[in-house]
Amino acid sequence: MTKFLLYSFVLFFTFLQTPLTADDIFGDFIAKQIEIETQFLDKNMTSSSVEKLMNEQNRDYRTFFLALISKDMDVFKGTKDYKLAVSTLERRMKINKQRGNTRAYLRDKLKRNTYLLLQNIKETFEAVKTATKSNTKKEFDKRIDSIVASRHEKDETIDIKKYNFLKQSGDTSEMTQKIRANFIENQAVLNIHNMISSELVRFKSPLYDAVKLSSFGLVSLGYKINTSTYGSKLNTYISWSGLDSAKIIFIFFFLLVLYFARKLVVFLSGKFLKNFFEKSDDISFIINSISGVVSLIVIVVSIDVVVKIYAGFMDAPWIRLSFSIAYTVLITYLVQKLISAVATLKIEQFRRSEYLRHEVINLAMRVLNIFIYIIGLVVVLNLFDVDLSAILSGLGIGGFAVAFAAKDTIANFFGSVSILMGDLFEQGDWIAVDGYEGTVVEIGLRATTIRTFDNAMIAIPNFKLVDNGLRNWSKRLLGRRIKMHIGVTYESDFKDIKKAIDEIRQMLIEHKDIANSNQETLAPERYARLVSREDYRGVKRTMLVYMDKFSDSSIDILIYCYSRSVVWNEWLATKEDVMYKIAEILEKNNLSFAYPALAIHQVQEQSF
Repeated sequence: MTKFLLYSFVLFFTFLQTPLTADDIFGDFIAKQIEIETQFLDKNMTSSSVEKLMNEQNRDYRTFFLALISKDMDVFKGTKDYKLAVSTLERRMKINKQRGNTRAYLRDKLKRNTYLLLQNIKETFEAVKTATKSNTKKEFDKRIDSIVASRHEKDETIDIKKYNFLKQSGDTSEMTQKIRANFIENQAVLNIHNMISSELVRFKSPLYDAVKLSSFGLVSLGYKINTSTYGSKLNTYISWSGLDSAKIIFIFFFLLVLYFARKLVVFLSGKFLKNFFEKSDDISFIINSISGVVSLIVIVVSIDVVVKIYAGFMDAPWIRLSFSIAYTVLITYLVQKLISAVATLKIEQFRRSEYLRHEVINLAMRVLNIFIYIIGLVVVLNLFDVDLSAILSGLGIGGFAVAFAAKDTIANFFGSVSILMGDLFEQGDWIAVDGYEGTVVEIGLRATTIRTFDNAMIAIPNFKLVDNGLRNWSKRLLGRRIKMHIGVTYESDFKDIKKAIDEIRQMLIEHKDIANSNQETLAPERYARLVSREDYRGVKRTMLVYMDKFSDSSIDILIYCYSRSVVWNEWLATKEDVMYKIAEILEKNNLSFAYPALAIHQVQEQSF
């Protein structure tokens, strides 16, 4: 790994020290585009060749735009003075027109029009470079739109009909060949001239982002890397992947920066939290609470950086929107986790308070969490350009009518909110309500569907689940009740009964599958809920073995305990084993199970 890093940095600085080979960047760009546009005129090109040529053209435009907005590069250095060339051609055109040299006049007119187009393109790019000095994106967009709208106002059109003679294949004179070459060049430059407007509109948003990077010298650095000797050679092998030398180096560099940035953020967070918390355990608890979310944010930022560097100037609004939503969701979640962690520590101080009700604290935390999520939702809706004022106005006007017409739907909706926020049950839980019992299949906005144990599907409106008493048999962590009365005969010795009760009680205490108070069931943890941990998590360990009552036909012993497992078949196995052991204890103590019996006592009459 160390050798790889060393080689990467050596390669990086080798690119930095490589000089540029091109003096006239604009001229070379135009010449390359004229060549490409000329190839497009070939009707024999295959569709794959056209696609390959278009990809090459897109890369050329992105590379030129990078050079254009770079603060360290002059793309017009060494560019031909088109105004002087136009002036020279206009004098020649005037002379040829006076002498009646029509072909020579048409030749020079084409060339003059080509130079005017090139001058327009040059002035457009100069205006774009000036627009990059805008202070805000809104100002930059406005200036680019103005450039695009005004750049075709002074265009001079060529009368194509006057050049119909070029279609005659028999005319091979030198003048005709020059006119044909000038015509092809003019059409190619015209296509470039028209394409510039669409490219400026397409690259407007990413162009502004690149301008910001240019202030750090990254754009000029990327151009230098790609146009260096080694960079150009490497690009010939990796161009098919959409990557280039600069992208590879930048991706590697930024990922390395993000890796160390995460460690630095964690370190600085610990230093910052020391100003508010004295215990190191408290600081570790907060950092551990948010570390997972911070890692997710770093991962999303890394993907965002890689995608943006890979895409270059290609702007995909849906990608930009997706990452904006992801950032909003993650930051909202981070704030919620941070506040919950801090609240957990602060609430520990309130546990000793006699005047602060626990229910009030729980409700306040829930309201705060909902408020944070609502803010996140508003930001997400704003990203979708949703007019929140219009929505609120519409709800205000038609709210009463809608509420009355859809009162059951609204009740069911808020019922589902109550179920989810109250954590009453979840999918897969075994619940019983309103005479129905089964497993929860789905919690919908209107109704909750359950699968009964006779394999029927039932949909219960959510408001009924909230309003009626609901049993959730799955909300228990440890302890499924075993309750029974054992009757022994009245002929039993009470000493044997007492001994048997003691042995049954000891048997339950020592039984590995029976819950008792000596067993540790919940690992120590910090939590924000001010309720009984065992009641909230569903832990029952009560154990009762007593002689309960004198029934008509038996002396009843109450056995009341809980199995450790809440799974049905495991509970049955535990219960069965307990019953066998009880039978052995009774038999060992000379006790017999009682059964309903009727004793008839006959009274003898005494004689006097």
